[in-house]
Order: sequence, then C-alpha cells, then structure tokens
Amino acid sequence: MDPVTAAGAIASVLVAKALTLWGLRIRQYWKARNEQARHTYVSEVVTAIAGRGALQLSETHSDGHRIRVTVSCAPAGRPPQVGEEA
Repeated sequence: MDPVTAAGAIASVLVAKALTLWGLRIRQYWKARNEQARHTYVSEVVTAIAGRGALQLSETHSDGHRIRVTVSCAPAGRPPQVGEEA
C-alpha cells in the first residue's frame, strides 16, 4: 500500500469516527432539550392542579386526532362524580 492510499484510508476512518461522535453529541443535546421541556410541562401541570384543584387539557395533533383530559383533585373520602366540578 503506497503512502497516499494509507493516508486516505486513515483520514476516512478518522472522519467517520468524528462524524459518529458529532451525531451522538447532537442526539444527546436534543434528548436533553426534550427532557427539559417535559419537566417544565409536568411541573406546570402539577402546580395548576395543586393551585386550582382541577385542570383541563385539550390537544390537537398534526395528524388530526384530538385529546381532551380533565384532571381533578377530589377530597379524601369519595371520588368525584361524572360531570361534577372538583
């Protein structure tokens, strides 16, 4: 193997490893951002429920499906009835 071919092979391996490490770093960055966003969302939901005793969520996703959720804190002893405000 001549020196030019060997240098090209070594450079190819080094570039491949560098790109792999860069890809892993980007993946780690986005995962951390998503976790922070999830943490903020859950903290806001818990604070809203604790402060008001109830929370209504309505989300519409890009594919058209919709989710509606009502979360309420009932006093200890009996669960809330359907349609009853907490």
